[in-house]
Amino acid sequence: MKELGFTKGSELQTYFNNRISDYLKTLGKKCIEWNDGISDNTNKDIVGQYWITRTPLWVKNECEKRKYIVSTCPTLYFDYTYSMASLKKVYNFNVVKSGFINENSVLGVEFESWSEWIVNESAWQFAVYPRIFAFAEVAWTEDEKKNYKDFYKRLDFFKAYMCSKNINYSRIEKKKLFLRNKSVFHLGSMGVEYKKNEEIKKMNNTK
Repeated sequence: MKELGFTKGSELQTYFNNRISDYLKTLGKKCIEWNDGISDNTNKDIVGQYWITRTPLWVKNECEKRKYIVSTCPTLYFDYTYSMASLKKVYNFNVVKSGFINENSVLGVEFESWSEWIVNESAWQFAVYPRIFAFAEVAWTEDEKKNYKDFYKRLDFFKAYMCSKNINYSRIEKKKLFLRNKSVFHLGSMGVEYKKNEEIKKMNNTK
C-alpha cells in the first residue's frame, strides 16, 4: 500500500478490482463487484452487484456509471428466515422502488442462497421453496400485472407438485407462523422455523 501511495484498504481494493477487470477484458469477460466495494474510482465497465441498500441519490449516480444486478438484502436473500424475507415480501419486491428508476441500467435480478448454515439438500429446499416461485414473477412479470392473491392461489398447483417430488418446501409463509430465531439466517435443520415446518408437515400428514 505504501508503494502505491494508499492509506486505506478500500483504495487497495479498488486498485485490485480495476486490475482484475482490465485482465478479464482481454479474455472477453466482465468483472462483477458487490456494491459496498465500489468507489468513485472503480472502472465504469465493472458490473455492480447491488445487495446493501443505498440512498436513491447513490443509486441514481451509480446508474449513470455502470450496469447493475439487483439482489437486495434481506428480501432476496433466501438463507434468511421467512420472518425476514417472507413469501409476500419477496413477491412484492420492486426494482424501481429500490431506486433503479432507469431500468436500462439493470441487467437483471438475482436471489442469494448462501450455504454456511445449510447442511443438507432438505434444508436448502426449505430455504428456497416456495420463495423461488415468487422470485420468478419478480423477474419476469411486469409490475402492474402482478397480483399476490392470484399468485397465492396458483401456488397450490406447485405445492402439490413439490409434494409429489418430495421437495421439502416451507409452510412457514404467513406472519402468524413467524417465529423468533436466534439468527437472521434460518439455520437450516437447526433453525426454529425449520423445526416448526416439520411439525406442520406431520400434522397435515404431508411429505
